[in-house]
Parts: sequence; structure tokens; C-alpha cells
Amino acid sequence: MIPPGSTSLAMTRRLPPHTADQISPAISGNIAVWEDFRDDNYSGHPTSIYYKDLSTSKAEQLLVPVPGNNQVVSSQSEPAIDGNLGVWLLVGSGIHYLYLIKNW
Repeated sequence: MIPPGSTSLAMTRRLPPHTADQISPAISGNIAVWEDFRDDNYSGHPTSIYYKDLSTSKAEQLLVPVPGNNQVVSSQSEPAIDGNLGVWLLVGSGIHYLYLIKNW
């Protein structure tokens, strides 16, 4: 229970309204990012990166193809964000790729 008048917990809320595991959160300004297991179909590629703009409530999955095969099936992890720049790791076909996004 959040005590009335509390300033430290008054804005506490759950970001992704999903029952799957969410891990590795990061936030900068109004953008929050995390690893999400909601798309886990037991294919060996369980995690995706999701982000949410807290000022607009817009939430989306980051979908990028694995280089060389144009498939959007991969394991994405370790999101980090600073201002309008974000990075994360994508593993596809046994190779690790580092991705950068600008202007979420």
C-alpha cells in the first residue's frame, strides 16, 4: 500500500500491461525500455526489446531483421538508453550484433 501523501511512491505504476516476465529496465527522460518475454514461443529466441514513451503512453516493440537474412526473429537483450539514443544486443544465427537507435 502506498501511504497517502508519499512523494517517493505516488507515481508508481506498472508499465507493460502483460503477465510475461519483463527484465533489464532502463529509463532516460520520458522513454523507458526493457526486455520482454511476451513473444516467447519457445523457439530459443525468447526476448524482445520494448519501449514506452511516458509522455504519450505509446509503447512498441523494436523489430529489426537479423543481418543477412531479413528475418525479424532473434533474441534481443541488454537495452540501454541515454537521451534520444538507445542501444541493445541482438543475437541471430549465433552471431551477436549491437544496434543503435536515434530519436525514439
